[in-house]
Amino acid sequence: MVCCTQVTAIDGTITDAWLDKNKDILYLTTSQPNRFVAYDTKSKTIFREITLSKAPTCFSVSEDGRKAVVGHGGLISSIDMDKFSVAKTVTINESVFDIEWGANDWVCYTLGSDVQWSRLYWVNLQTNEKQTSEKSIYGSCVVKKVPQQDYIIGSESNLSSGVYVFDINKRQITNDIFTSFGQFWFSADGAYLFDARKHVCRTSAVLKQSEISFIDMLNYNSSNATWIDHHAASNSLWVLPSLFSHTPYNTNAEVLQLEATDYTVVKTYQYDDYYRLATNGATTEYPVKAYYVFANGLGTEVIVIKAVTDNYNATHNWLLEHIPVN
Repeated sequence: MVCCTQVTAIDGTITDAWLDKNKDILYLTTSQPNRFVAYDTKSKTIFREITLSKAPTCFSVSEDGRKAVVGHGGLISSIDMDKFSVAKTVTINESVFDIEWGANDWVCYTLGSDVQWSRLYWVNLQTNEKQTSEKSIYGSCVVKKVPQQDYIIGSESNLSSGVYVFDINKRQITNDIFTSFGQFWFSADGAYLFDARKHVCRTSAVLKQSEISFIDMLNYNSSNATWIDHHAASNSLWVLPSLFSHTPYNTNAEVLQLEATDYTVVKTYQYDDYYRLATNGATTEYPVKAYYVFANGLGTEVIVIKAVTDNYNATHNWLLEHIPVN
């Protein structure tokens, strides 16, 4: 049992998550109920939510924090973050695997693993104009905009050999690299990229070079990472270690704080990896897996997003565990 933490239950299944460190607002999409949610990490309460017509699979918030875009079913909805309401919904008739903001009201999205070969698809949220990238990509491709730069990087999450760079203004591919990242994360300023296999590289190398030379490795014992969050103010990486780079099979219920210069472990924190349910005087324990970790704006707390499971595939309850940082 982990002491001195606070746990908040979330209705539904969490499908995507992102923390605005400037406001300490955690944004979530959930299915059953189908919602886009704003969770105040200070008061530890949901204070705003939008009901969605179909189950969401992913979302992205613009760099200025003024708008979001959600993929749900065969729809893409843009969200006015000031009013916290749906500004427009576009029908695309395809299930969105991942989505990202481009430039000038364009967003791009990828399809799921039910399609082996796919494309990067673009849609303009104002005009409804649609475009398709020339380059074929595998299904289940993760796409993320490089912070403070006009590029999107795509990586095949099924660990096939493909990393792609797209210019958000031209909506064209500018680099195609025969390598695998799987899931990946940027440093806050976009200068560095960290992948699920613990590699570190300069983002500039991914943007321009045909082959990538990794400059370092994250220095901890577990094989891979489920999730990585960079906290610039404390020069820390917060890592959920994993046995496999493509699953949330966490080891030892640990959150690692790494120094973000030499990538060594500063401290290890434990999250509670069991959920205890009392019924008719009897307590049943369910194992828990962690999927996301985020440090708050001041770096005084980390929030672990985890799911209660009966077996490896079935998730039933989602929880946010707040862990104080010493």
